Amino acid sequence: MHFKSLPLILASIIFTGCVTTQIPLDSSFTKVKSSTVGVGSKKHPEATFYQKGAQGILDMAISQGLNSSLIATLNAMRLDDEYTDGYEGKFSKALSGQERNVVTIESKTIMSLPEFKSQDRRTKGEDEIHYADLDYRQLKKDGIDFILVIEPIRYGLERAYYGFIPLGAPQGHAQVQFDLVDTGTNRIVWRDTAEVRSPITGEWDNPPAFAESKEAIRLSYQTALGNLLKTIEKNL
Repeated sequence: MHFKSLPLILASIIFTGCVTTQIPLDSSFTKVKSSTVGVGSKKHPEATFYQKGAQGILDMAISQGLNSSLIATLNAMRLDDEYTDGYEGKFSKALSGQERNVVTIESKTIMSLPEFKSQDRRTKGEDEIHYADLDYRQLKKDGIDFILVIEPIRYGLERAYYGFIPLGAPQGHAQVQFDLVDTGTNRIVWRDTAEVRSPITGEWDNPPAFAESKEAIRLSYQTALGNLLKTIEKNL
């Protein structure tokens, strides 16, 4: 039996508590009748086995050790093509109204941007202004007025535990958000998040490919992207 290292175990604990802030659509975007909007995604993470419930460090080590083959398979899984082939064009089309010019921004361009420095952050009275973590002002000189950034926060399998005892079968899980950022100020003018869980059809513990488990992850991710797309189409 192979046990993962303590840092990886702790990482799994941290990932199970990811919370995001929803930001309603600001009128500063819809009032602009002619603008250039970039569309792109951040780097897609590896799929992961998420453990939730009352677990100690030893419990985490035991349960991850028992699922080491599955975890290794998931860690090699990427869903970049699920976005670029299936949804990139759909997001662009949804944003193309009101004489907007929509262009695709490559993921590597987004990930090469520097972090947004804290001294550049401002407040509006007593209200907090939400800024993007990367400095998208770098794109303003390229003629980009706004950028829609799709961020796959996490996806993989999720399973509930009490100690190291599972409380049911795992299920596919995905959490994805978009930020619409004003490249003039780096302010987030719209944010929405979609979280989806999908049951696994068939046998989930099916090595070495774990095809049924992978399919549940893909379905969760595609559904989350679809929900975000519907939000954009409904509001624009």
